[in-house]
Amino acid sequence: MLFLKSLSLLAMAVLSTAQSAKNSGGETPWTFWKEAQNVKIYYRESPDGGVKEVKMITDFETTPSAIVALVEDFDGYKTWVYKSTQSRLVKRYNSFEVDYYNYIDFPWPLTDRDVAVHSKISQDPKTKALTSISTCNPTAVPKVKDAVRISLFNSKWVFTQAGAGKLHSEYQFRSHPGGNIPSWMVNLALDEGPLNTIAGMRRALKQVKYKNAQIEGIVD
Repeated sequence: MLFLKSLSLLAMAVLSTAQSAKNSGGETPWTFWKEAQNVKIYYRESPDGGVKEVKMITDFETTPSAIVALVEDFDGYKTWVYKSTQSRLVKRYNSFEVDYYNYIDFPWPLTDRDVAVHSKISQDPKTKALTSISTCNPTAVPKVKDAVRISLFNSKWVFTQAGAGKLHSEYQFRSHPGGNIPSWMVNLALDEGPLNTIAGMRRALKQVKYKNAQIEGIVD
């Protein structure tokens, strides 16, 4: 069980969409998997038969500014991203586009993982929909001794208005923790890491420094 739990760490939460799996008829349809912790979870097969793409749908009692303040606080990831023990900003391109680094604790006997991510946030000025897209940028940070570098991670968060102080969210991702873990094993435990990260987000967003944040360029 510990081994299966560790596999789910591949999708921590900061913070997104996998590139769409396609077949000759277009996008592969989503299949409902289950509902847990007020999160609806779907999956679909990848065209290469590897790790599945996952979608999670849930609501947050928060604002766009609070979301941005949370995901831009890289030093704080270890307080809410599942099993994150170290994170930092690597490079800032502009106010809403960065490279960041995250180190993930994997239980023994598996080797710890780390990931360098390119992330970009945007907002539709009319609908106020907030989008965060993240992809691996493995060369942004030199490899670390005693950690396996994750090289497959694509994710997309979309937050839309759902009433006063409430956002509806859809999170899509596809990721593999790297190393010698076969895709079929990864697929057995895709949800635990992201579910724990979403739970961590809910707790963190109640903190005053995020809850009362006002971000220039973001409309609440």
